[in-house]
Amino acid sequence: MKESLIVDLGIVDEEIAANYDIKKGSALLKYDFVLATNEEAGAMREKKAMDAAKKLNRKMKLQNGLPIPDLD
Repeated sequence: MKESLIVDLGIVDEEIAANYDIKKGSALLKYDFVLATNEEAGAMREKKAMDAAKKLNRKMKLQNGLPIPDLD
């Protein structure tokens, strides 16, 4: 398990309960998520696709973001 993903649960206080219409005393999970940009996500998809093709000993290239056989 990744230590960086372990978080402590808090308790919902009166203000949060009123703002979000939930029961006071409920478990509260707070975590700052970092979202990848479209460019970062696309680059990662392309890298993963090429890595997978390489593991399968397939010569591939990317066209419009999709892996296709490289027949050259």
